[in-house]
Amino acid sequence: MRDVRPWLPFILFPLAGAFAGVLLGSLVGGLLPAVNLVQGLAGLVTLGLVVTATAWAAIRFGPRLRNAAARTPATQVAEAAPTPVASATTLAAGLTLPGLADGAPPVWGIGEALEIIVSATRDARIPAAGARARIVASGDAVAEGVLDARAIARFAIAFESPQSLDLVAEVEHAGAIARASRRLRIVRYEDEIKEAYQSMRVRAQESLPGGRDALTAREIADGLADRAPAAGAAILEATRIYEVVAYGERAADRATYLALARAVADVEAHIKPRQGAEARA
Repeated sequence: MRDVRPWLPFILFPLAGAFAGVLLGSLVGGLLPAVNLVQGLAGLVTLGLVVTATAWAAIRFGPRLRNAAARTPATQVAEAAPTPVASATTLAAGLTLPGLADGAPPVWGIGEALEIIVSATRDARIPAAGARARIVASGDAVAEGVLDARAIARFAIAFESPQSLDLVAEVEHAGAIARASRRLRIVRYEDEIKEAYQSMRVRAQESLPGGRDALTAREIADGLADRAPAAGAAILEATRIYEVVAYGERAADRATYLALARAVADVEAHIKPRQGAEARA
């Protein structure tokens, strides 16, 4: 139903003025029946008063009444409308390090750009395109971005000091937040190669019978030849890699480190520590 309150001044004041004019005209006509001119003038004066009063009322009360009428229906609709219920969104984040795929050790070199891929889905299967992504490394935000139409964001970050790193991808979409994390070590490849080789050599030597110390790599390989030929060959390969790095014949890069890591894994897959070594451990 339409609100008529804004128009009340325009309706009531003319009616009141007309009634007052008729009343005043009748009164004047009754007192001075012979003077029609006076009655006419009284009617004109009354009409002028009515117009003036109507205009004043329109200026004084019209905007206020119109504002009140405009607010009231909206308020009523808002009160009558049910409270909206926000739908819950299940958000899942993904963190991929392509350089550490295929079972590679969770180790990365100083100053080497680490590729990081962040992804997100909502409600289990829908790509969360447009979500905001942030990379946090051991508590410090190091990069930010927005997921593309495939709900993927790519980053390349280099770390300049050796450290154990807690890498976290934080994704925010439609008020929901999800996180994914990986742990890795940032190392100098030269130091990592030397440490891994020496540790492997000690374990391989301890696996030999007799408890001999200070064996060369060839002596260790010969000692393993009968029961673990593959381990003996892997020790010689690891020794070759170690020597070219230790003696400065080749720079220690990621390819060199991964080659040594494969050789060390082959050795450790075929040896068992002696009982005496296990007891000392």
